[in-house]
Amino acid sequence: MLVYLSQLLGLKVYAADGLVGRLYDFYFEDTTWIITDAVAKKSYGADGKTIPFPIRQVKELKKQLKKIELNISKSKVINNPDYSQRTPLYILITFFQDI
Repeated sequence: MLVYLSQLLGLKVYAADGLVGRLYDFYFEDTTWIITDAVAKKSYGADGKTIPFPIRQVKELKKQLKKIELNISKSKVINNPDYSQRTPLYILITFFQDI
């Protein structure tokens, strides 16, 4: 099934035991362009926590119902580090090139 990523943004993300948030963004592997992680946002607005989760934990995409179901519990998803706190890859590459 061919699906544009832009069509998935905003879908509700459900862990095995409840709602996590809405699909907000994706992480790609920078050489192969394979999607490695997706990002859910707990609430809309400036203070909403963004939560990355491994794409391999997606159990099912229910596009008609506008939701994504995960194989992991809500606590495992929510306890991931905040998306905004991760160091961007280009900063790490620049740092290691200078050493």
